[in-house]
Amino acid sequence: MESVHELAYRESGLGRSLYAPFFMMPEYSPDLLSEFVYKNFTADRMSLSAIGLNMADLSSFAAKFEVGKSDAGSDAQSKYMGGAEARNSTEDLIAYSVLVGEGARFVCHSHVI
Repeated sequence: MESVHELAYRESGLGRSLYAPFFMMPEYSPDLLSEFVYKNFTADRMSLSAIGLNMADLSSFAAKFEVGKSDAGSDAQSKYMGGAEARNSTEDLIAYSVLVGEGARFVCHSHVI
């Protein structure tokens, strides 16, 4: 999945890895991670879903979380680039292929808390 996102979105937002590179580990501190969580784990960037729970109960549960809201205009959306190909040569006798296309955007504001 990492490679798919990297190809589809290049080096912007969704194209970046979900995992930190090993060489960066010494640079991380509790303060740096706390700042990252504070800036990025905001209510307008999260979703909460449940199965078998009605909307009123889910809303009540969500209200217990104390998360902030990001600054207006600070979110740069990742632009789908498409049209890319990547090949990784290995000594395996098996070939893996993935075909990915841009999908429809889901918008259903009636279910947003």
